[in-house]
Amino acid sequence: MKKTKILYIHQSAGGGGASNSLALLVSSLDRSKYEPVVILGRYGSLVELFKRKSIKIYVRRLGLFGVNTHSPKISFRAILSFVVRFLPNIFTVYRIIKNEKIQIVHINSSVLLISMFAAHLTGVKVVCHIRELIPNTKIGKLQKKIIKFISLNIIAISKEVKKQFDDPKTILIYNGINQKEFKPNSEIEMIRRKYKLNEKETVFTHIGQLFSRKGSYIFLKAAELLIKSNYNVRFFVVGGSPSNTVDSSNISFIAKIINIIKWFLGYRNHLKNNKEKLEMFARDLGITEKVIFTGYRNDVQNFIALSDAVVAPHCVPEPFGRVLIEAGALRKPIISTNIPPTPEIVIDGKTGLLVEPNNPNALVKAMEYIIDNPVKARQMGENGYRNVVDNFHIDLTHSKIIKLYEKILNKRRLLSK
Repeated sequence: MKKTKILYIHQSAGGGGASNSLALLVSSLDRSKYEPVVILGRYGSLVELFKRKSIKIYVRRLGLFGVNTHSPKISFRAILSFVVRFLPNIFTVYRIIKNEKIQIVHINSSVLLISMFAAHLTGVKVVCHIRELIPNTKIGKLQKKIIKFISLNIIAISKEVKKQFDDPKTILIYNGINQKEFKPNSEIEMIRRKYKLNEKETVFTHIGQLFSRKGSYIFLKAAELLIKSNYNVRFFVVGGSPSNTVDSSNISFIAKIINIIKWFLGYRNHLKNNKEKLEMFARDLGITEKVIFTGYRNDVQNFIALSDAVVAPHCVPEPFGRVLIEAGALRKPIISTNIPPTPEIVIDGKTGLLVEPNNPNALVKAMEYIIDNPVKARQMGENGYRNVVDNFHIDLTHSKIIKLYEKILNKRRLLSK
């Protein structure tokens, strides 16, 4: 039986929900039926993962162009990069598709427009997996039109993402997780000892990219209020730049010169990463003894397992929220905000607590509920586990994607007759 060759294109190589979801999807394919080929925009943890699984991989510098709600404007640097990389990117992707005899191209982001064009030129069917919220600016509207024009099907990871595309070919497929594999490893006890955690403390954990829009500063403000109220609490802040995915070659010579000039002019704070800025903020609040900044970790399951609740107080709408299903997979209640898409994932009062965004006092009340009601908190965690199994299991997610592939292939077979 001839295998179907599917090309997956992704601009990153690890450290984020999109990368994790891609890794799970590609790794789960039935290799007797499908042969995956992957193009990544940089070196990182995904490269090693796919190599271990004997998946053919190309690492190529990909041109990115597009906007999302977190980066609503196109910078001059992005425009310049688009112009410089347009033809080389087209040529690279086109040649790989042709040489590998690819039958389906799966684009893993809305900003890979050049790669979409290349796939379109080959005549191969394109599936666009949209993981971003795209604003209705001129660029954003154009971006969505291009995606709709090129894609045979569009996969949206939440209802909030899906409603951007008023098109019947847009399919809602949530991100998924395998709760049997997502579990603590042998390092959990070492972590417990390292940070001297004890059962009398209530532990709250915040995981993510540590941007202000993720509510990281709100989390620390709420932590300050709880500490001042003399609660026996500890806080984990898990996240930061994954050092193993940073490719210094992607930093232009001009950008390096600008950073050096800023350093000498005294603009050192601009060069600090998000973790460093949050650590400074925690010092200003006087809560460093109770807050642990772990930096980037590839074992977030250990920190979730050590927690009494996971806190994700995002301040603006998000495309999804992988940490929400990760918490559920480990039977932990979630405290998050009542803005999209969280109500699609978290059932308020049953699997977690939803509060107003940008409101440390509301976040504190939810945390106090977890502290004062440990039995109900554990029941929320159990309910969250059942919610994940029923609605966000990886098998359910992947079966829908495979059905989409089969539908595309069947149409192709009918047309070839």
